[in-house]
Amino acid sequence: MDSSLIAMMEELLGANSENNFASTNEVQSFGSHEVEVLSHHIEAPSTSNIEDEVEISSNHTEIPLISSVQEGPTTGTLYPDIESLFRFYLEHAKHRGFGVIKRTTRKTADGENKYLLMTCDKSRKTIPQKTTKRVDCPARVNTIKQCDGSWMVSTVVAGHNHELTPDMSILIPARRNISTSMKRQLEANDIAGIRPCKSIRLAEVQSGGPMNLGCLPKDCRNFIEGRRKLRLGTGDAEAIRKLFWGLQKRDTNFIYSLDIDDHGRLCNMLWIHSRCRAAYAEFNDVLTFDTTYLVNKYKMPFATIVGINHHGQSILLGCALVIHEDAESFKWFFKHWLEAMDDVHPKCIVTDQCESIKIAIRELMPGTIHRYCLWHIMSKVPQKFKGVAQYNNVVRDFKRIVYESITSETFELKWSEFFI
Repeated sequence: MDSSLIAMMEELLGANSENNFASTNEVQSFGSHEVEVLSHHIEAPSTSNIEDEVEISSNHTEIPLISSVQEGPTTGTLYPDIESLFRFYLEHAKHRGFGVIKRTTRKTADGENKYLLMTCDKSRKTIPQKTTKRVDCPARVNTIKQCDGSWMVSTVVAGHNHELTPDMSILIPARRNISTSMKRQLEANDIAGIRPCKSIRLAEVQSGGPMNLGCLPKDCRNFIEGRRKLRLGTGDAEAIRKLFWGLQKRDTNFIYSLDIDDHGRLCNMLWIHSRCRAAYAEFNDVLTFDTTYLVNKYKMPFATIVGINHHGQSILLGCALVIHEDAESFKWFFKHWLEAMDDVHPKCIVTDQCESIKIAIRELMPGTIHRYCLWHIMSKVPQKFKGVAQYNNVVRDFKRIVYESITSETFELKWSEFFI
């Protein structure tokens, strides 16, 4: 046979071999991590249920790689960290059309997470006589942390008991995200005086339509409003610093703290007068923490801590302006407030039913008894009992149970009778 013909056939066979078999050291992207596919021979992608093998650099253990986002996590699969698994499950949820939440975590004796449960956002039990998206959906993924730091999927329940809507995935909170470039554009347009509605419409046009925006118009408006809070007027931040510095110069026991973000902008501020510190040293048994006041100009919540002296009078024990009513802002506040009070924790603190405040108190004051404010609870009675038959009688009986129950046993007994 002619040598040129032989060379041509070898070249064709080599090309077919490259097309029909997986190449060695092929790198695939998985989220923000890259995994190296081991050299092996498998048939072309036309076959079903292909399972690749990956090598984890930490212990060189061969583990199965998820074949597709459509399939989702599978039992026995290892992931280098929990964030990789969570991101992959989010992508799977986006494709299927449901939301994902982290429900429970169990920690070891040294405080490290050992178990994690991720479920559908409709997994919680329904609340009787209340409109809610909860339908007790069984879909979930259980994971266990391994000795080498990786996470293994132990249980997967893929079935849902509700309709999935992939086309509406943009409305799922976990899927909504404002990109960095869009944040810069929205803030620049707001500084230039462009109205939020026009700025958002411009972002929709540039992204190719509202469905490609990656978030809702409400998210953009909330971002713009938050940035406005951070942009104090010309000289305002410096005026506040000079005011506090002057007060501390006249009273060395006056304490203040300013929280500056990564961009050098003023976020939170706390100030405590010397008489507040002296009063707290004597009356630190019961406190109230309230953030219902607003500073009109910048719409920043004004937080106060109030105690009670031996005459039954209210005494102010500290003030703050916080940029956001989230857990991180409240953690910052309580941390610096306790430092100013020589780390003396109160015996009991009364707040409204804010989950962010609850998280901050549980972390920074674990030995303090936390109770909800009765005024805030009773103010919600008209809303909660709206539409109930014999409204006036029901509300009267409810208030009698709340105000006339001296002991917890009496309350529980009357409460059970209330539903009969």
